[in-house]
Amino acid sequence: MRTLLPALAVLAATTAAAPAPDPLLRQLLADAKAARPVAFERTQRIEDNGKPVATLVDRYDPALAEPWKLVSVDGRAPKPGELADWRRSIKNAVPGYARIAALIGNAQRVDATHYRVAPLPKGFMARDALADHLVAEVTIDTSAARPYVREAHFYAREPFRMFIVVKIDKFDGLNRYALGPGGAPEIVAQDILIAGSGPGMSGTQIRATFRPLVR
Repeated sequence: MRTLLPALAVLAATTAAAPAPDPLLRQLLADAKAARPVAFERTQRIEDNGKPVATLVDRYDPALAEPWKLVSVDGRAPKPGELADWRRSIKNAVPGYARIAALIGNAQRVDATHYRVAPLPKGFMARDALADHLVAEVTIDTSAARPYVREAHFYAREPFRMFIVVKIDKFDGLNRYALGPGGAPEIVAQDILIAGSGPGMSGTQIRATFRPLVR
């Protein structure tokens, strides 16, 4: 099974953001920093050029001693090699609304409900060499009692090279958030597309959905 690390790296945030300069951004930052991990089940549909489509189901529950579990691959129990690939992929930060805090600290307002981040903050992704070439456009939902980030769109401004042997022709990712059962924002879906040339870069598309787990 091919590794999932290149595509999943879009969510690898490790640093805190600087204080926000405007009231709305300050509130969004404060709410994201206060967000607590939520138990979820994630279903990922993974398409690589020339390879069969794979479907992975895993779960995250912060209340457990081992919070992550790979439930199935293509509807069956995972094989040892698949487990090893999956374990490497979850070393990134847990997907969730709290990740917004690491993204928007230096965002620039576009209009009443949109911000832009260019380039992505250092440390936001697993490799800064990738983040340097990406832009994020953030959409705010102001219809709820407290505004929240509804979408974060990540994309490459143009084709670029990494580590000499890898060329990225296209990078496009979209995270979607919605209010959960408790009224707090939660991640509900993620789409990622990477296309290019080099090791593992023939073309990968991941579509993920998140279902809250109720204890």
